[in-house]
Amino acid sequence: MKRQKGQDIVEFALLLPIFLLVLCGIIYCGFMFGDYQTVQGIVRNAAREAAAVGRYTESADPLQPKIDNYQVIAAKYNQILKEQNVITYLYVPDAAGVQVTATNDNNEKPENSVHAKLNLELTKSDVSFFNYLSHFAELPYSYSVSCYMYDETTGKST
Repeated sequence: MKRQKGQDIVEFALLLPIFLLVLCGIIYCGFMFGDYQTVQGIVRNAAREAAAVGRYTESADPLQPKIDNYQVIAAKYNQILKEQNVITYLYVPDAAGVQVTATNDNNEKPENSVHAKLNLELTKSDVSFFNYLSHFAELPYSYSVSCYMYDETTGKST
């Protein structure tokens, strides 16, 4: 029995790094899920605002062309996306950013709807723990967040 006096400490020292690695992985995955929820909320709000406002607005000057509200909304939500407090930065938006289109423009279903979309890519500039593990864990290199909302301004094509 005298020889087994330090056995508990040795077992604890061997298992502590594994336990901490699993715990940190769970916490980081929680942060990634929070980032996904933030991005999903931005895309959903862009689609909701575009569906409520409509595609075009007459400009104050009759000689000027109509204002494309979808472009204005996309620019607004791209700015919000840049200012939003994302934690992990594991996935970053692609060059196009938030895109707002009418489904009728692309013959998509459901008809008479607004489609907001954001493509995200695995970041290459960050040397994070998950980028290191992406070689072993097969993380997807990109994913897309989409939201469709029925166009409330008209029942007709937008």
